Amino acid sequence: MNTWNALWQRYNHQPCVIAGNGPSLNAVPTELLNLLPSFGTNRCYLHPTWQPTFYCAVNPFVQEQFLEEALQRLDETELFFVSPEFAALHNDERIVPIVSLPIPTFSRMPEKGVHEGWTVTYVCMQLAFWMGFQEWLLVGLDHRYVVPDGTTPNQPLRMTHPDPNHFAPEYFENAKWHAPDLRHSEKSYQMALEVATAEGIEIWNLTPNTALDIFPKGELEKWRSYLH
Repeated sequence: MNTWNALWQRYNHQPCVIAGNGPSLNAVPTELLNLLPSFGTNRCYLHPTWQPTFYCAVNPFVQEQFLEEALQRLDETELFFVSPEFAALHNDERIVPIVSLPIPTFSRMPEKGVHEGWTVTYVCMQLAFWMGFQEWLLVGLDHRYVVPDGTTPNQPLRMTHPDPNHFAPEYFENAKWHAPDLRHSEKSYQMALEVATAEGIEIWNLTPNTALDIFPKGELEKWRSYLH
């Protein structure tokens, strides 16, 4: 079976959750996370009461350090979308390799490649588009980070203390990570919004106190009202 063909419009006109890993993810009702098909990324498996339907990781540090752990702990997750070089290292039928495209774009055909967009959440949006989801509920997108003074975007770092930027303090503690590039990720999100608007897809950012102002904002406690 061709996985990509099987996923094409599989969830036509349905809503989904696309979850970031900011501290606000701890405020998201477990019922919301588990009610709808969902996309999780990186170390989302540290969440105590949720496993995503689909998992995605494209950052090399994340895949090198944590992909094996993700495969072991996310035993209910349907598919793992990872870079081909890391997919080749793991014998797991759930793994789907995804190719990274160098030119900034919103890929309508992720089976041929995706643009990473300086944030794995952008990759999830391209996957959600292919699967036919018509409503994307964004949670955990705090879009703010504490980084050492003098840090430049995308700079390799090692965190030597509890992680203040994610929902679990052990998220990147004692691990390698890349400093965020918020300016470029915002440009990517803008491309996603333009495609979604043209295709009649609704996007709601339900993250409380989010610093991301690209998408229409909703109130998390009223999440049921965003489901059609």
